[in-house]
Amino acid sequence: MIDKPIASITKEDIEALVQSGRIEDRSIEYKRDLPRAIDEDRREFLRDVSAFANALGGDILYGIEENAGVPVAAHGVAITNFDALRLQLQNSLRSNLDPRLPAFDIEQVPGFPNGSVMVVRVYQSWRSPHMVTFRGLAKFYVRAAGQLHEMDVTELRAAFVGSEAIAERIRSFRDGRIAELLAGRSAIRDLAAPTTMLHILPIAGAFARADVDPRNVADQWRMLNVPRTTILEFVHSPSARPNLDGLLITSPRYELLCGRSPSFIQVFRNGGIEFAECHVNEVAGDLVPSKTLRRDDVEDHVFDPVVNGATFRAALGHTGPVVISLAMLRARDIDIVSASGMPYRTPRRFDRDVVVLPEVLIEDITPDITGCLRPLLDGLWQAAGFTGSDSYNEEGRYIRKPTR
Repeated sequence: MIDKPIASITKEDIEALVQSGRIEDRSIEYKRDLPRAIDEDRREFLRDVSAFANALGGDILYGIEENAGVPVAAHGVAITNFDALRLQLQNSLRSNLDPRLPAFDIEQVPGFPNGSVMVVRVYQSWRSPHMVTFRGLAKFYVRAAGQLHEMDVTELRAAFVGSEAIAERIRSFRDGRIAELLAGRSAIRDLAAPTTMLHILPIAGAFARADVDPRNVADQWRMLNVPRTTILEFVHSPSARPNLDGLLITSPRYELLCGRSPSFIQVFRNGGIEFAECHVNEVAGDLVPSKTLRRDDVEDHVFDPVVNGATFRAALGHTGPVVISLAMLRARDIDIVSASGMPYRTPRRFDRDVVVLPEVLIEDITPDITGCLRPLLDGLWQAAGFTGSDSYNEEGRYIRKPTR
């Protein structure tokens, strides 16, 4: 795989592969011609993509001539209508792989003698193994040591177990972080107030890599703290400092005043991001736990971090699927009120102290994310006795209901 976001790949990057003789391996493959709309080519395309998804992911580059796996020339291919071609390939992948592929990208890099080099980027899938189902085919493929082969029983068993292990590793990571906060081992320390905790965690191989150096995000971390809705900065008067986990963003003002920060953002070395916010009021220089939760305020503390997280990930060149997880801690018996601050006719409260919502998988997080987050918000309010979030219309579009 070319070590940069697919949208940033240039003609020079492609030419460097040829000049260096970058041989095909488990994460890169060269093709001279585009897949044609015939069964043989469609089967090959599906095999190639699913094999990468069932392994560690990779790039397939069309328009590069190779000899025994070594690129010898980048001529490009003539593409009359790239948008139509991309749509055709996307539809083929969505219709002929089971389960559906969670994430992939298709881009073209222009400027070559015959046209463009088309790059198909496949991400390692946590839903693997993916079976090719085209024209009645029912086979699994994987790429290893630069070669594609059909998976045997042992490889299939390992793939199914590995898929579950990835999901379990993410949940275990999240649960461990919740336990740390509740035990007072966070920047919030022993502040016993209702707390919103949100995680954005990359899946599969990216989750296991320690590839974020806190020294390299000095210019980007403020993107995580931009006020966007009705709330102020997530972390008030913020400052960032490296720690063992990566980069920690806290409020020195409150740390000096109260010995703790009521909110913090943790950027992990594995690319994950954690947002934690206590719902408190400042009274006479101290932090007093809030006795009520406003529904719109809680939702803002979900949307703002997710949108900021998308912007931050894009600035670092991080792409691919993520899991978004939401929890409400110390929530039992806190009165929930409307956007206007008025209590409901029938009191609405969470019936447990820790509310952990089922995580949501998003193929590639973007700032326009409101629709994807509805399951989280619906689940959160259902846990408190509501039918769901009241911020969506009948078509599922996010709207802010009028103040009651």
